[in-house]
Amino acid sequence: MTVVPGLDVHQVGIEARTPHPKASVVDGPGVMGASGQGATDRHAVVLVGEFGVYDALSDVAHSAYQDGDTPGAILMCRALETLAVAVGDAQTLRYALYIRGLAANELGRGDEASDCAEQLLVLARDDLRTYWQAKALALKANAHSGRGDSAGALDLLARASVMLGVLDGRDYNQVSASGAIALALRRVDLFEASDKQLRQMIGLLRPWDAITMVADSLHTVAEWGLALQVIGDTAAAAQQFVVCASRAAWLRRLVTQTGRCAFDTFAVTGEVFAATMLGETQIALDVIPQLLTRDELRTERVERLLAHFALATALVEVGRFDEAQDHLLKLREIAVDERRTTWMTIADAALMRMYVRQFGDHPAVSRSFAMYQRLAVSQWSEREARFDNLQSRVRVHRLIEEGAQITELSRQDALTGASNRRVLADVLDGPLVPVSAVFVDVDNFKWVNDSFSHVVGDQVLVRLVELLRTASRSEDRIVRYGGDEFLVLLDPVTTGSVVAAERVALGLANRILHVVRSHDWAVLCAGLAITVSVGVVSSVDPADLLTSVSAALHEAKESGRDRLVVGDPRL
Repeated sequence: MTVVPGLDVHQVGIEARTPHPKASVVDGPGVMGASGQGATDRHAVVLVGEFGVYDALSDVAHSAYQDGDTPGAILMCRALETLAVAVGDAQTLRYALYIRGLAANELGRGDEASDCAEQLLVLARDDLRTYWQAKALALKANAHSGRGDSAGALDLLARASVMLGVLDGRDYNQVSASGAIALALRRVDLFEASDKQLRQMIGLLRPWDAITMVADSLHTVAEWGLALQVIGDTAAAAQQFVVCASRAAWLRRLVTQTGRCAFDTFAVTGEVFAATMLGETQIALDVIPQLLTRDELRTERVERLLAHFALATALVEVGRFDEAQDHLLKLREIAVDERRTTWMTIADAALMRMYVRQFGDHPAVSRSFAMYQRLAVSQWSEREARFDNLQSRVRVHRLIEEGAQITELSRQDALTGASNRRVLADVLDGPLVPVSAVFVDVDNFKWVNDSFSHVVGDQVLVRLVELLRTASRSEDRIVRYGGDEFLVLLDPVTTGSVVAAERVALGLANRILHVVRSHDWAVLCAGLAITVSVGVVSSVDPADLLTSVSAALHEAKESGRDRLVVGDPRL
């Protein structure tokens, strides 16, 4: 895995933005687009804005990908990733990585797609909403399918589905994650589930975005019909080709609404393919040779596979077998290059049927084809077991998530959301590495409770934890030690050397004093003013932590409160 260097996503401030045209889901006021502050507990989460400062550039790359220029989209994304890292635009970096991963999967470059997914998982590890993680897992699932690892793909899809939750269309990235899962479902031949997911999404999108999902649905039902044809279920295949014609007509209507001309070529290809598969073969001979010359029908577009197949079918009907073979072999070559196993099977079956038409029903050919068809039928019947397997894995991962949530709640303070002393005990009983900490105590807290009520006192503690999170780093942990006492445990991995640890701990303590002093506490209750005393220690043995930091805090309170004292690590 290659992680993008030089970018600390937890320290990058992303500007809050109004909903972007990309997030054109129905019921606009429900679109989530505000950014939030980074959380500071290791197990806390971060609410981030959906779109970055340079999001318009990611839209250009995304349009190139959607319009069929997959290699161009990859080049744009690589340049955009460099720019996003340089300027600290973490959200645009995510989109660039995701689009590149989609494009890489289309080209059969699963390793590159997996690398993009791994980087996204690192960037999204603390997100409050897990949609980006779901998108990354769907990318990996698609790559696993290309390698023939269906079991690995199903497990990743199960995890992604749990992270996705119930699709409601109120968040662009939830809809986007749903689309990524739908594409990966198609790659493992779960056509019904894929198309169902796509149709759910289309109803939540405005025409500009829906057009891509309708094109994907066309791809799904076309491939579904061809797979049914391979196993000899011609009646069911014909039903899917009728649906394919309907999707193509829908796509053409959306082209008129949106003006996205590249999709007109895709719509025409879908119409001609569906008509050809339903017996109107002359239209393929008339239209497809010209379609294949268009720039939009690039090699990596599914429409090009449909065009080759439809033209080959029409050529077989008029006895032009050599030309038909050329198109089927070209189709198979693309399928091999892009690791599209279902399309390899479709091409092989079509070649065998053609050879029977061309050379006669030789017993060897007939038996070979019968054996091939039995194998295809066996593989097709495994889809039901595959779907059941997916559903079982979803249930398992949902239980795992619920168990993790219960465990997390057992380690949280119910009032403030900070960690409780179980987390502190884990640190003290853990590896014997030097620990740094900041101990915070509210000055005169009993007076606050007596003068303003215990309700206000509780509000003070909740607000204090919010301020501690603002002042701390995302990897540090906030622990409620006692009633009004809080420990901020610095992450030893990122703190660095002894000298660096002292600097980081002292910097944190000063920030805490500053944010508490500058906060308008009267918002909670008129006349309320709050200060804190702070003790700091760095690089002490875990066994000595509480003794050293407690002594420092005690000295700060005895010295007049509202100050910090650096403790002696030798105590």
